[in-house]
Amino acid sequence: MTDRKKVTIRTLFEKAAKGEPISWLTSYDYPTAYFQEQAEIDMLLVGDSLGMTMLGYDGTLPVTMEDMIRHTQAVRRGAPTAFLVGDMPYMSYQASTESAVLNAGRFMAEASCDAIKLEGGQAMADRMRAIVSAGIPAVACVPSFQLESPLLATSGSPPRAWPPWEDFGFRDGERPRPKRSSTMPKPWKKQALFASCWKWSRTGLPRSSPSERKIA
Repeated sequence: MTDRKKVTIRTLFEKAAKGEPISWLTSYDYPTAYFQEQAEIDMLLVGDSLGMTMLGYDGTLPVTMEDMIRHTQAVRRGAPTAFLVGDMPYMSYQASTESAVLNAGRFMAEASCDAIKLEGGQAMADRMRAIVSAGIPAVACVPSFQLESPLLATSGSPPRAWPPWEDFGFRDGERPRPKRSSTMPKPWKKQALFASCWKWSRTGLPRSSPSERKIA
């Protein structure tokens, strides 16, 4: 196993402050996590996409907390020093702030996660606030669209931008742009976007000028 020290929130912010790339990959099982640990990947996400990649479902909606906990436990055993993020599956947090906190806590207590991740715009802000207030680090997801979103069932087609970028403090037509660098490997260009999402989860949505809101 690698002799690397445990990757923590402090580690990530120190790398970001120095302009160093932060590597982040998805992992679903022990063998994959083991090799990612040897490669010293900084962050690993156990995503609910394991519904398609590991369980053979057509989408992510059938994935349960039990599915996520079991796979996240396996990834933690394979990658003991990586910063591990557990993806909260459908209906594990939407019903109430209480269910959001309890299920987020399960990731921390049962799977040794370092943070949880959830999706949603302004409607989920109170869930995010409750989770962070409970002392659980949380990462916001800002997808361009979510094919498995309940919105797809009601609208019949994927929305152009779900959740709306305006929910995250951007003006109409604006899009976050990760910092461009000729020396930064393409997979790590979402570093700046992650840092801002993390900041928003701790301090709330940005209310600064449009130029300051952009990630560039």
